[in-house]
Amino acid sequence: MGLLKIYLSYLNFTTMSKEHSEHHKKAAMHNEKAAEHHLEAAKHYESGDHKTAGHHAHSAHAHHLHAEEHAKHAAKHHAEHHTN
Repeated sequence: MGLLKIYLSYLNFTTMSKEHSEHHKKAAMHNEKAAEHHLEAAKHYESGDHKTAGHHAHSAHAHHLHAEEHAKHAAKHHAEHHTN
């Protein structure tokens, strides 16, 4: 029974690690998308297309919020499982 318990603990750890690494990856992806939308917003503001610029600004903000949420989950996991 001892080996089974160790194996199940390992499976739980690797599953959690993959799940939480996904939070880091998704945070990075959303930050990249936010940056793309900010650059598009800037381009459209410069050309005077404020409607399209506003669309990109709102999209950038939404991606930022998603990135922040994923980063929060990743940091929470780290604090709960990897600090002394």
